Amino acid sequence: SEMIALAKLKYSNSLNQEIDNFSKFSEDTRFCFEMLSQIGTQFASMISSMNNESKIAIAVYYLILRSLDAIESDPKLDIEEKKKLLNEFHLNLSTPGWTYNVLINESGVLLSQFDKVITVYRTLDEKQRSIICDITRRMGCGISNFLDKSIETKEDYVNFCSYISGLVGIGLTALVSKNIAGDFNQAIQRANEMGIFIQKANIICDFSVDIHKKVLCPRQIWSKFVNEVEELQCDNTSQESMTCLNELILDALEHVPKSLEYLFFIRDPAVFKFCAVPLVTAMAALVECFGNNQTFCKRIQIRKGLAAKIVTEVRDFESVIKFFQKFLNTIESKMNKIDPNYGWLAIKMNQFRDLLADLKWADEMNPHKCLIS
Repeated sequence: SEMIALAKLKYSNSLNQEIDNFSKFSEDTRFCFEMLSQIGTQFASMISSMNNESKIAIAVYYLILRSLDAIESDPKLDIEEKKKLLNEFHLNLSTPGWTYNVLINESGVLLSQFDKVITVYRTLDEKQRSIICDITRRMGCGISNFLDKSIETKEDYVNFCSYISGLVGIGLTALVSKNIAGDFNQAIQRANEMGIFIQKANIICDFSVDIHKKVLCPRQIWSKFVNEVEELQCDNTSQESMTCLNELILDALEHVPKSLEYLFFIRDPAVFKFCAVPLVTAMAALVECFGNNQTFCKRIQIRKGLAAKIVTEVRDFESVIKFFQKFLNTIESKMNKIDPNYGWLAIKMNQFRDLLADLKWADEMNPHKCLIS
């Protein structure tokens, strides 16, 4: 089944490239989509399937925010230079010709030719530019604030994840507001929740990589089990390490209900898929981490076949629910009664099953449900 999904995905991507070669767009716009296909491969084909107005704005939005991430993660820049770049990056969007030629990481080409992104950005309508500029400013300042600040509390953790990923969802929701049904403010709040959930999943999966640069998990959680966070790697099979891991996962799962509710607000199939695929993928990754004593020692990634299956099979809310039901089954099969969190986990699993049943019923009644042909 996963092999079939891989074949379907490969065929679909090649077909999309053949159909949509962007020849009708300007040279600068084509550059943006070429960059998108290189550094945002998971999202490139999904963005390409959107209408022209949305696809250009979202492609530019993605590249701009990816540039902030590139600056934050580049080890050759000192903190003060990073802070200046991040705090002022939104101003560059109004500076024709601006480029940055220092970075040598995967986004170096993007920033060295960032003037092309700015040119396309300036062709967007005023509302789109305002949304993108505002999110860029807020994200840049937020990331800057955490450059020399440790993540001590759960509140710090939520704020950090909101700056890194929650704001992405907020901006996306604003950019596609015509395709949002119901209370827009509630949609914005739930978009933030979904972003926080996805970022927490990423942090747990990347623990072994990030720990050498910065500990992104909150001290409030890990200090209950070890004195120094490095001990989680040194004795990754201990009960303390496993309990700490599962508590981090349980903490992330708290954001699942509102993340799923967010999908109810989306009435455009292409936008739905663009949001649902990362959500389902993040949940799949957490399931892979759950009870996995390798999580603190190496980066955890889901199988390529499963990733392809998610991309090809996530089509509507019903398909999302089916994936989550399978994930709950897997977590329950891995639960260990000696885990101090066992009772709480069992309660959460039952709550999630009730939630999925309620959401399935609500989806059947939803007049704005998305159906991807």
